[in-house]
Amino acid sequence: MTRAATSSKHPLLWAIVAMDTPESNALLAPRLKSASNVRCRTNLQGRAETRHRLGRALALQLLAQTGSGPWSVETTQRGRPIGIGRGGERHISISHTGSLVAAAVSIVGPIGIDIEWQDPARDFVGLATAAFGQSEARAVAIQGLKTFYRIWTVREAISKATGKGLEEALDRIDRTPDALVDGAWSVSQGTWLIGHDVLKGDFSMALAVQLSSVDAIAAVSATSIASSRFEIESR
Repeated sequence: MTRAATSSKHPLLWAIVAMDTPESNALLAPRLKSASNVRCRTNLQGRAETRHRLGRALALQLLAQTGSGPWSVETTQRGRPIGIGRGGERHISISHTGSLVAAAVSIVGPIGIDIEWQDPARDFVGLATAAFGQSEARAVAIQGLKTFYRIWTVREAISKATGKGLEEALDRIDRTPDALVDGAWSVSQGTWLIGHDVLKGDFSMALAVQLSSVDAIAAVSATSIASSRFEIESR
């Protein structure tokens, strides 16, 4: 059902799957009574419930690559998901946009993932002015849509890693590294590794990992964002 783009020793893994596909049905089937009723249960529960189930199923699939199970996905008091298993705790983040659901798991520090479709009809200049730091808002005004979504997803990813949510994402403090290059990690504020890439279909995807040691920073920096991706396949 799955194929890893990297080994299980990787410090972090992330994956994306679309709803109503053989890959998503394969992830959901073991958590329903039978594979044959996945679509029926999905329709009855609604797409919001499906996204919730699929996000956790995707996180569990990634957790299985980090150590022997069984694993469960629990929720902290601040509403942040966390993986619990015999191998200890794992940091988790889940995101969705439209029909896409993304998840990330880290063994080296708190992680956040965010994915957004680059909607050209959005008032991105107004939103940047209201929510971003001054340097970030200025960059959006000059560079446009793609820069807005790069910064927005990074800010969201950071806020998910810290557990502070929209309060932090909208605080008008500059948080995105100036030298951020799509597909590569960038160090920010000494202890953060930030990554962003544009996926097929004009989707922005950002990862933010808060690390506590130089060794952890080196371990993640030695990888690429693409090599950290875990490919989900149908049976």
